[in-house]
Amino acid sequence: MLKRFLTLATVMLSLFIGVTTIKADSHGETVTNITVAQYQQNIAKTIPVTPTQVVNKLHAGDTFVLYLGFPDCPYCRRFSPTLAEFMAETNVPVYYLDISQITQQVYQDNNLKDFFTKIDFQGTPTVVLLKHGKRIHSYVGSETPLAALQTLTKYKY
Repeated sequence: MLKRFLTLATVMLSLFIGVTTIKADSHGETVTNITVAQYQQNIAKTIPVTPTQVVNKLHAGDTFVLYLGFPDCPYCRRFSPTLAEFMAETNVPVYYLDISQITQQVYQDNNLKDFFTKIDFQGTPTVVLLKHGKRIHSYVGSETPLAALQTLTKYKY
């Protein structure tokens, strides 16, 4: 009787596990079909900056738009056509900080913890307007519409 119960329990458990186990990628959606090469082309008109340059601009009180992203980020790639369209339609210079280039040493040397706190960094892609060392606007995520970015045109750069 005990053998029969254990056999039945094992079969039931196996069926339960088989039914509830789902491959991690079986229901995943493709975030974007934009390649890294297309991303690079879309952001070609940005002005690449180093963390040191960003911190210096911030301390100088400059007014500037900063885009934070990186080529391997699928959400950044999905957002890149919107950013390209914004740059094509406006004369607003957009600085680009490729966060994949930030090592632990660079992070510490440039005191980037304060910078990321100041801009309320939540993830990529992020477009942030900085003026007089303060964050004025920030847009986070690949669903940021062109209309939101166009609000940045009212500032003097």
